[in-house]
Amino acid sequence: MIPMLKTSWWTFDEVLRYDYGIAGLSDYTPDEPNTNQMASAKEKIWFTEYCNYVDLKINVQGLGTISNLNDIINAMMMIVYNRHAYDYIYEKTFNWCDNLVLNDADIHKVLTKIINVINNTASKYVPMLILNKDNSSNLIKPMSSHSTNFQSFSDTPQDNSAGTQFDDDIHTTNIANHVSDTTADSGSLMQRLDEVYKNYRSVILEWSNEFNQLFLKEDQL
Repeated sequence: MIPMLKTSWWTFDEVLRYDYGIAGLSDYTPDEPNTNQMASAKEKIWFTEYCNYVDLKINVQGLGTISNLNDIINAMMMIVYNRHAYDYIYEKTFNWCDNLVLNDADIHKVLTKIINVINNTASKYVPMLILNKDNSSNLIKPMSSHSTNFQSFSDTPQDNSAGTQFDDDIHTTNIANHVSDTTADSGSLMQRLDEVYKNYRSVILEWSNEFNQLFLKEDQL
């Protein structure tokens, strides 16, 4: 006899609202997409704290020196939540007589996949986000360089047997110290603005788009 089966889907929002029975966990679940109901202090740590509560850790290799890494990850995950809160992301098949409910293992499966995507993409996008932020006000500034060149020459006879040092200033015949600053400012302001228009892009949007491709596509769960 062929077993009777049924399938159910859950949205990203429903997965995050799963009742683990852990006190305090609901404090780190967003209220609704694109609202300001969550306290700003908790919004900055919401996803990493949520993972900590359920004993899952985000471990991005190579970015340990970035002090605000968790802030960036939480900001990106809030964008993902706002864009995809009501998208169906998890499918589960049941026997016909079973209740359509999730369990801890289901949620761990979803969260583990989210963390794997973060771990595998953050090293690409986080440095780009920081560079964009640090240089966003300098996009049309001229390029400049600074160089320093120091040279010294001594024609004093060398007699190392006496243990005397001849490379100090007293024994130096000629000293040359050259410092140069170069600035390149080519093209009109309109040309440079056009270059900014063509090349400037939202790194956080690209990251969330890649997140969508790697995680939120139904056929990858």
